[in-house]
Amino acid sequence: MLTIDTLTAYLLERVLISPRSVLDGELMITSVARRNQNLRVTRRDGPGYMVKQPDAGSPNAAASLAAEAEFCRFCHSDPLGTDVAYAVPRIAFVDRDPLLIAFELIAPAAPMGRHVWDAAKDGRPGDAYEPLGDVLGTLHRTLPAPAVAERLPWLHDHVPWIMRAHKPSPALLAELSPANYQTLQILQHQSAISRQLDGLRDVWSPSTLIHNDVKADNVLVLDGAATEIRLVDWELVQVGDPAWDVAGVLQDAVMMWVQSMTPAPTPEEMEPSAQLPWPERQVALRAFWRRYRAAARLSGDDANALLSRAVRYSAARLIQSAFEMAHDAAQLPAGSVLLLQVSANIFDDPALAQVQLYHLFREAA
Repeated sequence: MLTIDTLTAYLLERVLISPRSVLDGELMITSVARRNQNLRVTRRDGPGYMVKQPDAGSPNAAASLAAEAEFCRFCHSDPLGTDVAYAVPRIAFVDRDPLLIAFELIAPAAPMGRHVWDAAKDGRPGDAYEPLGDVLGTLHRTLPAPAVAERLPWLHDHVPWIMRAHKPSPALLAELSPANYQTLQILQHQSAISRQLDGLRDVWSPSTLIHNDVKADNVLVLDGAATEIRLVDWELVQVGDPAWDVAGVLQDAVMMWVQSMTPAPTPEEMEPSAQLPWPERQVALRAFWRRYRAAARLSGDDANALLSRAVRYSAARLIQSAFEMAHDAAQLPAGSVLLLQVSANIFDDPALAQVQLYHLFREAA
């Protein structure tokens, strides 16, 4: 596996950088550790790269990274992907053995989370939600399941794992931290939540290609007069329910709100400390949904049905975030408890949560 120290020679050998890039002292290689082993390459005399390698400790990492490369290449080479290609990273180089993918670096750009925080300092909800609605709506409209299945037959349409989390497999149990066990116990003792998770599998509608991991970390906001976004990290791309991607936007707004709170022993002590006021998140979500609905060209009934599923799915995604937040913890963090409480409230009355929590309203038929 290439490292910060060995990547320079690799790039020179494949003429992805020039000797001048090294000699003038402007070449910078930094680690961007996420799901895989990512190295960011910047230089003054040419384009930069995001170099991705599969994490050797993850059995599915190579397959998911290969899927990302295949999908990104499809978007920039197949006429079916034309409408979304602008928002998908371009591949500069692929090495199959060992697997390595170099994407063209998207710059200047900042993660959506930073964009939201900067906007909040000025008392604004942030304007990246509207172009994100455009991208996701266009993606779901122009890449229907039958067409992409013909061109990308390797795509799966599996139901998200969190919908079965309350009935864990031995493999999942082996990976749980002590705090994750507490989360699992809560789910199993709350029969209403278990029934809701079971019910979500019944409404899953794999009708289009979905990103499957929509969150602020995977949205880059470009500098410029007009706000543009790029959607990155397509490793989990699949055929699925478009409402799952919409739910990712809803869930991530709640997640950013919770993460803006000062840690405290209980959720009740945390909520007043939120530095990202929830009413501003509601304004952003309304802007997203308005543009998504227009880009997806949804009628009133279809829009209402998709939004209804998305609200319920957002509860499942919040449970997933609670699991992830507690991944390495010995005790269940207060943030995880708060996410579980919000999830339970959504499941208790999804129609009410759609209006009161997310401030999204049904459309006239």
